[in-house]
Amino acid sequence: MEPFTTSQNGILLLSGRYEGIDLKDSDCRLQLFVELPTALGLPEQFLQDRLKATEIFENQLLTRLVQGLGRCTRGTKDYAAVLFFGNRIGKYLYKDEFRKLLPAEIDSEMTLGFSQIEHIKDKESWLKSLQDFYEQGKAWKEAEDYIKYETVEKNKDRKINPSNQLMMQAVINEVDYLYSLWDGDWEKAHQAADRTINQYGRNDSMKGYRAWWNYLIACLSVLQQDFEKAKEFHNKAIQAAPYKLWLDKRVFDAHEIDDIVVPELFEQQVNSVLSILESYGDRNTRFEKEWQKVRNGLQQKNAEQYEIAFCSLGKFLGYQTERPLGKGTPDSVWNIELSWVVFEIKSNIENAESAIPLDDIRQAYFHDKWVQHHRNIPEDAEIYNVLICAKQFVEQYAAHATNGIYLLDPTIIESIMEKTENILRTVLGKLKYSTYDDARATLVSLLKSNSVDAVSLQKLFCEFPLKNTVG
Repeated sequence: MEPFTTSQNGILLLSGRYEGIDLKDSDCRLQLFVELPTALGLPEQFLQDRLKATEIFENQLLTRLVQGLGRCTRGTKDYAAVLFFGNRIGKYLYKDEFRKLLPAEIDSEMTLGFSQIEHIKDKESWLKSLQDFYEQGKAWKEAEDYIKYETVEKNKDRKINPSNQLMMQAVINEVDYLYSLWDGDWEKAHQAADRTINQYGRNDSMKGYRAWWNYLIACLSVLQQDFEKAKEFHNKAIQAAPYKLWLDKRVFDAHEIDDIVVPELFEQQVNSVLSILESYGDRNTRFEKEWQKVRNGLQQKNAEQYEIAFCSLGKFLGYQTERPLGKGTPDSVWNIELSWVVFEIKSNIENAESAIPLDDIRQAYFHDKWVQHHRNIPEDAEIYNVLICAKQFVEQYAAHATNGIYLLDPTIIESIMEKTENILRTVLGKLKYSTYDDARATLVSLLKSNSVDAVSLQKLFCEFPLKNTVG
């Protein structure tokens, strides 16, 4: 550590290190958390992102967070500024219920930080706030008194994770299951898995983890040649899992419950939208600011402003989007699973009654080739070229260039935006005041009923082949 602690402008980069680091006093005065340490390694990431088994990681997150914050504040008189970055900040730190699980002093410090967000609006106010903190003078004394008062008050409503005791009781059975697997004793492993799932079955917040154990029992049943039981528990896993793309349909027959499983394209969309909305936590003002940029941008004729807002709209709809820069590039690329939609956007049309110029058509014509050349996509991926333009016909001389291009009127984008806004506001309310499952079910229903699910959007984007507009 000496090269870092003796440097005036040193940067120490640590990955997954939350203990055993001692940077006291002036050794370190600024600490950055890039994403919260919710899941480290592929197994934890799978349980968190695929199974939504977030309950089992809350304790680990709390421990890692407290340990991480303690790397640079080693005593009651020590101090360091801490900045948090990442999408999961909103899902956890913005929520009062999560912060009540933290030590009261840390909760109070975060509360003070959140209260400053509205006041720190530019570089100057940001630097002034940091300067007051580092000087530890009169200005900071007022803030410190506030923290002390809040700490006393918050100590009155500290909470304990309700799943703690449940996991402590179940862990012995999970260990028995693993030892039995290593010994090749399928029956004993099956019994340990049954005991585990019976314990987790009493807590609805553990549905994602329960889905995993149902799946493990199904796998054991295959090893035991009991295929009826394998199908039974595989179906239970599907019913319990909020996210179903991880299930291996090559191994188990899920035809009996097709009504439960939505198309993979749609399921990926639902989970992406929920992930975005969860990142706002209880801070709806952040959503309002970002959504206003989308609304304002899609009302502009300026190409750059429109295209940036259009990409953001795609992200809010659950797509992975990009706006490539350079010559011969698409104006926007939207992707979910094996579906790629590449857009040529003409937002600055002055005369919508005239024909679409051949040059505009040629620009759109090669966009699928651009994606194939510049992005590593599977051979069975589907790529659609879409031209967004207020002009509605092509003259005969340009007919040869229209194959494989679809025409989309900008007013359709406006309609999609309006529907999406209403859906997102409703689901944000469900996430804040109801449950994740309720929010998910509401999102699925609203996307379908408004025909802005990924399957319907794909049909909408490809509804009008450009070649049919040749006049």
